[in-house]
Amino acid sequence: MHVDMPERPSDSYRRKPLLLLLTISPTKVYIFKFINMSMKQLSIFKALSDETRFRIVCCLIGCERCACVIPEIVGRAQPTVSLQLKKLVKLGVLNARREGRWMKYSIRDRMVLDILAVVGGMEQCSKK
Repeated sequence: MHVDMPERPSDSYRRKPLLLLLTISPTKVYIFKFINMSMKQLSIFKALSDETRFRIVCCLIGCERCACVIPEIVGRAQPTVSLQLKKLVKLGVLNARREGRWMKYSIRDRMVLDILAVVGGMEQCSKK
């Protein structure tokens, strides 16, 4: 079965199609579905695609934490966590605020929690 890919929308459209593809076997049906997602939703998916960033977001569900305790919780080295925290802030997933000498991080948008709930990420967070 052949499906033509749609042309890429212009930048002014500000939404990108996401192709979901389920291939079971040559004898079964291929399912193609296009979903229009906002740039914000795509940036959240991008942020959660890395295991370290996913663990960081999981440890921040429902609370604000200091950057000094996050490496212990996620089980990664401090420089790795620091780099990933910077990326999460840049992608708009986390808030960062300075309190004296310490940086405090929290989840910026409720959409992150909604996406985790939809894709089943909340169960993964509770396991780790």
